[in-house]
Amino acid sequence: MFRSRSLLGALVLLLVYGLATSASADCIVGNRIFPGMLSVDDPCVDDEFQFPIIASFQNSDASEEVRISGELDKTITNNFAVDIIEDWVHLHVPNLGGSAGFDNFGTSFKYQFVNDAEEELDMAAALVVDWGGTGSRAVGAAPFTTLTPTWYAGKGFGFLPQSMKFLKPLGVTVQLGYSFPTESSTTTFDKLAGLSTAISNPQFLVWGGSLQYSMPYLKSMVADFGFPHFINYLTPIVE
Repeated sequence: MFRSRSLLGALVLLLVYGLATSASADCIVGNRIFPGMLSVDDPCVDDEFQFPIIASFQNSDASEEVRISGELDKTITNNFAVDIIEDWVHLHVPNLGGSAGFDNFGTSFKYQFVNDAEEELDMAAALVVDWGGTGSRAVGAAPFTTLTPTWYAGKGFGFLPQSMKFLKPLGVTVQLGYSFPTESSTTTFDKLAGLSTAISNPQFLVWGGSLQYSMPYLKSMVADFGFPHFINYLTPIVE
């Protein structure tokens, strides 16, 4: 059932992408633009589609994981948006082989409550929901739902004095959340031993940030050095 639902969800996302007009993935606050990023969400709400984002890494248990992520964000009002997130995972465990499937279906309900153009400041809050039991247990999808209240903020350095004008294009974004399960523990049954074991479900802090240097801001608000156009559109980012 979960595989059919996840496959259907992925097809719906692709269909919406094919029919929708292109949408900006940038967060605009006055003269400041916070570009869309890979691992740290920006503090704005917008209509956008992100697909695919591909990540490959090794887990602490030596398993190798490839994750392909897609996300659809849809504004309901100017300040409120609903995001739909779906990940396909391929997991390879040494000596045990590989498995593949969809992770739990995710949604985010995001409200932007500050957009101060003069201060180059933006803030938003969201409730991120990871719906338990909607993904494949073979790739580690949890059987319980997880809630993550999250705060997002972006701040530009345009407030700096003119003596520090070349630092004005700097900007930072941050996100901070706390993830907790809707069930305190999960019970597993060992058929060989005939025993049931209750395992506590984890709670953890979710955090991230970025440091950015906006070349468009440098050109338009500080000084135009006559760089080639493609350089003037760049924003180097460290996440």
